[in-house]
Amino acid sequence: MPPETSACGVGTETDVDPSSPPELDRARALMHQQQARSTAFASVQALFQDPAWDILLALFVAYEEGHR
Repeated sequence: MPPETSACGVGTETDVDPSSPPELDRARALMHQQQARSTAFASVQALFQDPAWDILLALFVAYEEGHR
C-alpha cells in the first residue's frame, strides 16, 4: 500500500517533505488517519477517542516543526 494512503483507503499527507524525519511524517499521517476515522465513525466516536495520544502527537509534530 502506498504511504499516502491509509489502511481504510483515505488519503493522508500528500506533500511529504523529503528533508523531514520519517518519524515526523509518520506522526502527521497518524493525525490525518485519526481525523478521517473520527469523521467516518462519528456515531461511535467515543470508542476511538484517546485525547492523551492526540495531544502527544500534536506536541511532537509542533516540536519537530520548530514551534515553541
